[in-house]
Amino acid sequence: MLLVLSFNQPKFCPVVSWEANGTTVANDTMIGLSTIGMFIDTDNAIYVNDQETNSVQIWYERKTEPMIIKPENLNASKGIFVTNDGDIYLDNGELTGRVDKCSKSSNSSVPVMYVNGSCFGLFVDRDKNLYCSLRDQHRIVKRSLCCDSNTSTTTVAGNGANGSAPNMLNQPSGIFVDIKLNLYVADYGNNRIQLFEYGELSGRTLVDGSLLNGPTDIKVDADGNLFIVDQGNHRIVRFGSNGLYCIIGCSGANGAESDQFNLPFALAFDTYGDIFVLDGDNRRIQKFRLARNACVTYNRPKFCPNATWNVDGITVFDQSLIGNHARGIFVDSNDTLYAVAQDRSQILTLFKNSTNLLSPTNFLLANYTGIIVSIEGEIYLENGTESGRIVQWAKNTNTSVSVAYFPGNCFGLFIDQSNSLYCSMKEKNRVVKMSLNGKMSKIVNVAGTGTSGSGLEQFSGPWGIFVDNNFTLYVADSGNNRIQRFQLGENIGATIAGNGTPNDLMLNNPTDIILDLDGNLFIAGNDNSRIIRVIHDAYHCVVGCNRNSTSPSEKLNKSYAVRFDSRGNLFVADECNHRIQKFTLATNSCDSTTTEAPTTQVVTEALTIQVTTEAPTSQEITTAEAAETTTKASTTLATTIQSTTAAATTTTTTTTTASTSSTTSSNTSERDSTATSIICNTSNSSCDLLKPCQNDGTCRNTQTGNDCYVCLCSRGFNGTHCEFDHRPCKPYTCLNNGTCKETSDSLFVCTCLSGWQGVHCEFMVNFCDNFTCLNNGTCRSSLSNYTCCSPPSVRLAMAPNSLELPIKARRNDEFYISAYIELFCMNSIEAVSQWAITNCTTNCSSSISLNRPIITTLSEIHIPAKKLEYGIYEVKLTVSSVNIPIVTASAVGYIEIIPTGIMANLVSNGTSMITHDPQQYLTLDPGRFSEDPDEKEFNSIVSPCK
Repeated sequence: MLLVLSFNQPKFCPVVSWEANGTTVANDTMIGLSTIGMFIDTDNAIYVNDQETNSVQIWYERKTEPMIIKPENLNASKGIFVTNDGDIYLDNGELTGRVDKCSKSSNSSVPVMYVNGSCFGLFVDRDKNLYCSLRDQHRIVKRSLCCDSNTSTTTVAGNGANGSAPNMLNQPSGIFVDIKLNLYVADYGNNRIQLFEYGELSGRTLVDGSLLNGPTDIKVDADGNLFIVDQGNHRIVRFGSNGLYCIIGCSGANGAESDQFNLPFALAFDTYGDIFVLDGDNRRIQKFRLARNACVTYNRPKFCPNATWNVDGITVFDQSLIGNHARGIFVDSNDTLYAVAQDRSQILTLFKNSTNLLSPTNFLLANYTGIIVSIEGEIYLENGTESGRIVQWAKNTNTSVSVAYFPGNCFGLFIDQSNSLYCSMKEKNRVVKMSLNGKMSKIVNVAGTGTSGSGLEQFSGPWGIFVDNNFTLYVADSGNNRIQRFQLGENIGATIAGNGTPNDLMLNNPTDIILDLDGNLFIAGNDNSRIIRVIHDAYHCVVGCNRNSTSPSEKLNKSYAVRFDSRGNLFVADECNHRIQKFTLATNSCDSTTTEAPTTQVVTEALTIQVTTEAPTSQEITTAEAAETTTKASTTLATTIQSTTAAATTTTTTTTTASTSSTTSSNTSERDSTATSIICNTSNSSCDLLKPCQNDGTCRNTQTGNDCYVCLCSRGFNGTHCEFDHRPCKPYTCLNNGTCKETSDSLFVCTCLSGWQGVHCEFMVNFCDNFTCLNNGTCRSSLSNYTCCSPPSVRLAMAPNSLELPIKARRNDEFYISAYIELFCMNSIEAVSQWAITNCTTNCSSSISLNRPIITTLSEIHIPAKKLEYGIYEVKLTVSSVNIPIVTASAVGYIEIIPTGIMANLVSNGTSMITHDPQQYLTLDPGRFSEDPDEKEFNSIVSPCK
């Protein structure tokens, strides 16, 4: 059974880290001055309960304005939790002592738990139990949401008394319940984190007061590591098998800088592993991005522009091992090679510097399955028994479990650093993903419309995929002969290779794409049988480039997939040659001091691989692997560079030799408004060949034979290739169409459009700050002005009535109820109305359930005949503004549905009024021939008139 969680529970690697400086995603003008409740769902929507306006704000991803709902009678709400079916549970204990449930589509709410206090933490576990952290009562209670009739609560932690014993709590705050129903409590007053295992009332201290100071919130990741809001120390800490260490706000001092907190209260994760912190006394929500390249298993080496690979490949797996279909391969960060032997129903595994070849238990594989290995060594691939079924093979075992069911075959698989699994469905023309954290089964479309096409939002057979550290997706769009790039959150791609990009590059059925550390592309051009490298605005072939070669080791026949090892060697799945080839890195020198190109001697040595299968048999294969020895002439060069900074001018002398790889780069004085960086190439590359200078830098050759070049950088850029942007004004410096002006080399001023303010024009001007609307009106700020709205006037067109004296209507009569609505706003706004009918025969507590809909308009409701049963009903009309939901008014009326009465209809039903002779009696039987309009058929037996 797959459990779908409503919150994000990421999986991190042991060396994970987050950026120290956060970004403010909401400030006090957005969320108010006293918000302490926050929740983030699996769609990355942020929920906060604003205590000032007694409303819930929902900030959807990439939206600049929140959706606002205002549940009835909500007051000073603290805890908040959202389930995967969209139900919002809110603390409402300040005045009513209860927890309420509401939805995104309505301002109405219903009580679901009575606790006689405020819940500083709320949680719904896997079994639909609702937990409440009663800080002032020093205990945690829960009730089941599966039984509407039983609203009683059960104490699961704390005995109601303030204390530090294992069965006691002192002002508990945030809570978390894991999949095993273990309860974690941020025991604020005891400065500790307590774990209450399922069914136990005595807790176990995980982190004690020697490390914490007033913890207020607790989250648990997919591996059971704790993330704690250490409020009194103004920081976020992580606790796991390696102990406790600080991850954000680690100075220990409170403050309002981007790397500081002031009494933080809550935290939450998004799907990417970023951390959001509700920074209490700074009245803001801060976002801290997951540090990039923190948790990847694949290799992304760094190459110089002139790097080359030996053209003769080494056969690692031949047809006797790989079978007739050499397709899926993967090389992990330990240089372990994995290859899919589809014909043999095996995964071949070759460890670094090992001759032992391992293969797991036989199992059926999909024909074109990709393969990816996680940070824990788990192998993911598509099982051949069912389309789109992805299985996970645990490390060092022969057991597998199904982890995903995608709606189509996966021709490419990838796991990003947030532990999301991507699948490229070639036949469905889509790329989808699913988080592997917490057994979540929600599938999200990332790119593609599902229909074949050549538009930027479409695919024609997406194949290999790659996701970089910024969650940018790269797709080998095989049928369109191109590589597409999709930025995070965008569904319109950009063509970055193929169809003439760059410099007339034409691809033919590309099936794989990987990136090196600098973001340069390596493309497996399947039908061209070669590997292409795209660097800057140029490209060149690196493997399989000589089609006329007579050497079998130099040629490829449909290059299907390509991977790096940690040394930069290339592994290629040579599909129609039925083998896996290794091409060793030949030259990768970036030395600025080499005066002679290296000469390479190739020495052949025998490499023997011992192959071990499940059967007690073995075989040996012998291949020739090229080992290289390189000799270089060494010289020494002294370089003197003068650099000017705001503080002082310094002179640095750097001495390098050919045996040391170094690149010298510095900011220079503004004398020529340029920065100069020098690099000497050992291969005969030139400015025209490489086009190495970025950001409008000018490339100049500095030595005869074009062995050296210099990049003259534009003002504000420096680096070897002018790749570093130090301009104060960047495209994203001033937000919301603000204009950036540089006042010095390091300072800027943003001129904001009307309605925006802030250093970066990031805040909307609140015109309501200094204005109060009359007659209890509500002020709403817009980009250029404000709007005052008083609650509308709503009257029902009914005679004065009440619950005790309702208007009477016969059940067989249809009737209409009209309303008079007046809107009082300085500007016209759109209004929405909602009619509600409640059965008040007993206690007016439940809305009625109708088997047919009732037709309504903005100001009228139509009740058809026989629609309502006998009884008293409350009819309520609520009118609110679409743009200002808190501006609302309502009117009610009461109707009693009464019997229509029996209608005699003798003649029309065939009753004879004529006797045949004087002795015959005239019998009138109205019961038999009359009708009861309230029923389908009149029951003559009970007629009092028969």
